[in-house]
Amino acid sequence: MRASASFGAATPTELVRFALAWAPFEDPADEIFVTFGISSSVFYERVLALLTTGHARLDVAESVALVEHCRDRLRLNALRASQSRSVA
Repeated sequence: MRASASFGAATPTELVRFALAWAPFEDPADEIFVTFGISSSVFYERVLALLTTGHARLDVAESVALVEHCRDRLRLNALRASQSRSVA
């Protein structure tokens, strides 16, 4: 993956491949930022949009699993954000 060269210019294929590669692990927020220059929430929103609009070419089972993964990550990020606001 191109680091600084891909800021804002990642292809749909690059986003989906990255999401698939990191899906088994904890949220790779630092890797997402270094690789794409965006927050993990923005990353997962973009991947989810690609998947739900048919712009990602995956088999049905893989697509369904990745959609669920993206939604889970977005829920966790929202929960973490609300918890950090209530602590502050």
